[in-house]
Amino acid sequence: MRNERKELARAFVEKTDKNIFLTGKAGTGKTTFLRMLQDNCSKRLVVVAPTGVAAINARGVTIHSFFQLSFGVQLPDKDGNNFTGNRNVHHFRKDKINILKSLDLLIIDEISMVRADLLDAIDETLRRYKNRRLPFGGVQLLMIGDLQQLAPIVRPEEQEILKTVYDTPFFFSSKALQLSGFISIELTKVYRQKDEKFIRILNDIRDGKLTKFDRIALDSRYDKDFSPDKYKDYIVLTTHNRIADDINKRELAAVKGSVFTYSARVEGSYPDYSYPTESVLKLKVGARVMFVKNDPKKQFYNGKIGTVVKLDKNVVSVKCEGDQDSLEIQAEEWDNYNYSLDKETDEIIEKSIGKFSQIPLKLAWAVTIHKSQGLTFDNAVIDAKSSFAYGQVYVALSRCRSLEGVVLSSPISERGLFSDKFISDFTSKIEAIMPDQQQLLSCENEYACSLVKDFNDFSGIAYRMRYIMKIISENISSVPSNVQKSCENSFGLFEDKIISISDTFDHQLQRLMYEEPDITKNELLNQRIEKASEYYIKQFEIVESFIAVLCFDVDNKVLRKSLRNATKNLAFDYKVKKACLKSVSKGMDVEKYLKARAVASLDKNVKLPESVKKTSDVVENLKYPELYNLLRKWRDEISKENNVACYQVIQVKSMMEIAETLPQTTADLKQIKGIGKKKLDDYGKQLLDLVANYVETNGINFVS
Repeated sequence: MRNERKELARAFVEKTDKNIFLTGKAGTGKTTFLRMLQDNCSKRLVVVAPTGVAAINARGVTIHSFFQLSFGVQLPDKDGNNFTGNRNVHHFRKDKINILKSLDLLIIDEISMVRADLLDAIDETLRRYKNRRLPFGGVQLLMIGDLQQLAPIVRPEEQEILKTVYDTPFFFSSKALQLSGFISIELTKVYRQKDEKFIRILNDIRDGKLTKFDRIALDSRYDKDFSPDKYKDYIVLTTHNRIADDINKRELAAVKGSVFTYSARVEGSYPDYSYPTESVLKLKVGARVMFVKNDPKKQFYNGKIGTVVKLDKNVVSVKCEGDQDSLEIQAEEWDNYNYSLDKETDEIIEKSIGKFSQIPLKLAWAVTIHKSQGLTFDNAVIDAKSSFAYGQVYVALSRCRSLEGVVLSSPISERGLFSDKFISDFTSKIEAIMPDQQQLLSCENEYACSLVKDFNDFSGIAYRMRYIMKIISENISSVPSNVQKSCENSFGLFEDKIISISDTFDHQLQRLMYEEPDITKNELLNQRIEKASEYYIKQFEIVESFIAVLCFDVDNKVLRKSLRNATKNLAFDYKVKKACLKSVSKGMDVEKYLKARAVASLDKNVKLPESVKKTSDVVENLKYPELYNLLRKWRDEISKENNVACYQVIQVKSMMEIAETLPQTTADLKQIKGIGKKKLDDYGKQLLDLVANYVETNGINFVS
């Protein structure tokens, strides 16, 4: 059956760059939507979740492991830039950096449990590796969750720190998210419950508006004479692990017969906090069990209850109420995923780095409300008298298919039904601004237009070139005399042939996009883009010439490192921009453009343009470049022989001047900058001999 809101959400994910909060009541298909995107979305995506179990269920990785964040409070420093905590941002492996650089879409599951400070720490990391000027580095966010369910964990001492920066601990108080903005789409079609009366009660609890009649209906499920024997086919949903474990151990001990033990098999990397079920499972014939995995063949589902009727070494037979035959259950596998880059296609791929194999069952006399999330029960006893967290009562009730399947072992207090004011205010706001098809079309066109502007934007490359010229200007005494002039000439051409043209072209692009915002229908715009692509690619030889001039020898280590890094950054931006220009040679295709930009962003392909030779133009433009190379070879040998630094023998600028002027006498050598009395005494004769041999070998005649 067609679900219009799911289709709207999918279109916003795939055809726009808007951040999206996808929410919905329990059982509305949020997990199904996530699976669909993982299997079919054309964008380069990564899925993260706040806990290990949530990450396994989402077929993703934890936020802390992917972004290498500490588990403490993540707060900006006094300048508002970097975040506190044991950050390892400088120790990301190259493969991870490439994933971050080429990422289009970050999906965060169970967003209700993600704190604002954690989301801002994600923003800081993405800015570092993507685009520092944009929130989240320009990566699109899809945040999936239900704020009426489990809230983020905030310890009292953390609350004191967080409230100095954030209005609330919830994700929507993130500074980066408030800056970038987001749209909200709520899935409303409930698949789990069919009982309209029960659905209404759940909705009223969510909204904090439980009516008198609904309260009476809910209270009617309280059994003041409750005893476990009375509801043997029911699972108990309780608030604490200790309570659930005690119930399960007590009930298992009461079952007669031998205990069979099934130990999980763990392969590769699989941390114990991510185990989807018990690593050691103890069962008896007659034990009540619950399935903890969905069966592809639809024989059982996550949360289905049954009774063990037979136990063998590797097989457990389970009989479920309503089923004619028992089910023969063997060990199932859960994968622990990581993200890597496919060596052939450069696509971001999910890669299994560990497997957990175990019988997909757990004792089911009781389970915590927290661990019941995502499960569905036909019959449940809810023990919420110790409810301590906002949303626990709602989560427990919403696991059940019908009100008739609910038994309350204790009355639900008003405290258990309280609604967080911040959540209520936020929810009422997003419900009032739900996007529609018209807004989708507008955002889709806006996104395509932003890519057109990106294609015609050369400010990043201009910034890199200016920065390099600044380094040269500040170190002019250590730089060959003709380098600054060459860079200035190239940059002048860049401004004249590219920047000024792109500024003029931008006005034309704006007019054309205004006349027809739909890029796919704008033939004139695409024709202009094709011609501009051809022109810009040809003019990019200017950037190659600029880079070529920078391939010169320099003795100053600090300067050498600064220039090398700056040149590498320029070469990287040049490579990405050229790939983008080539991708629009037949007009703007959003998917093709995104893929070209992402693949070009991979660090492994960063290198100087092919036209840049190993011997720089600076050397080649010397009057006698071969002599310079002979001098350099001689310097390296003397440096090694005397165990001194190369620049202590003779400086690069001095060698260049010698290769330009061919000094013949000691008096001539004295005129070379950097050659004083000691240099003359130590190396003067050798230098003059090198020059004399070069002159004789090449038949150079001096004119008086």
